[in-house]
Amino acid sequence: MSYRLGRDELRILEAIIRYTRAGAEYIKPENISTSREENSFRFTGLEQFYNEIDELKIVEILENLRYMGYLEGTFESKILLCSSCGSSRLRPSSACPNCGSEDIEKKISYIHSCGAVILEDYIKTGGACPKCDEDITMENLREKEITYVCNSCGEIFKDPIPYSVCLSCGSRSVLKENREVILRNYKPTEQAFNLFSTLMPMERIVKMFVSKGWEVELNVELEGVSGQKHIIDIYALKQSTGEAMACIVKPYVDSIEIMRIVVVFLDLREVIKPSGFIKAVKWVVITVDKPEGSVVETATRLGFDIIWIEDINKVL
Repeated sequence: MSYRLGRDELRILEAIIRYTRAGAEYIKPENISTSREENSFRFTGLEQFYNEIDELKIVEILENLRYMGYLEGTFESKILLCSSCGSSRLRPSSACPNCGSEDIEKKISYIHSCGAVILEDYIKTGGACPKCDEDITMENLREKEITYVCNSCGEIFKDPIPYSVCLSCGSRSVLKENREVILRNYKPTEQAFNLFSTLMPMERIVKMFVSKGWEVELNVELEGVSGQKHIIDIYALKQSTGEAMACIVKPYVDSIEIMRIVVVFLDLREVIKPSGFIKAVKWVVITVDKPEGSVVETATRLGFDIIWIEDINKVL
């Protein structure tokens, strides 16, 4: 069964593949909650997407990719969202099932021989059974249990109603009314790797470089000036000319991808630079789909080249 991937699904799947190829077993949700955070989780390896895609939308995309067979997911945790505003800033509480009051207390109680539920506090007063008026003794008390008493209406009960109060909008709702979001650890499946082998034909690209006298190293992990680690798909050297080329391979590049790529390249400018026999370093993005002219022009202004895979031989 095959599915068509949207732009965001393709970008996120690519990011996960790169992240796991760099050594991570999977991407996982991390709690970043503060008193001001509406939603309190982010996925490692996908940090670059949170400025443009909502947290819950990313979870939806990950679940779609799992459903389509591109990701394998294992349960990590679950969060609840307010049924009114969608915030995850919820204060759990409990209430009386009779009157709904939150003013309830946990108490020890006993079952009298007549079936009455009698609080331990009442027994200590020495009073008779409020139901049958018999004197209360240890002989006529049966099982001991934990109960709750409502200070508003006097009801005694075993199970309070669980509910939550939203700290963002103030609404109150029983827990079953809140939306549940399952958070999983995700890793790419063989189907995902096969897809990107098709979209990013590395073997063909490497052969083009080698045939023109370049020495090629694949999947080079480098730490940028910021401390962030990045993967350069192809790092090529040409001894005869002293040229170096740092390449990222993409299925396609649009205006949004350009801004993400330039951040990577700028972070690595001081890591890969002319030194020794290397006289010049060229920063290149190789695309499988032919890029639009406006995208190529923008990249050039930002200091790197976008090359369509069919035009590689022209620039090597």
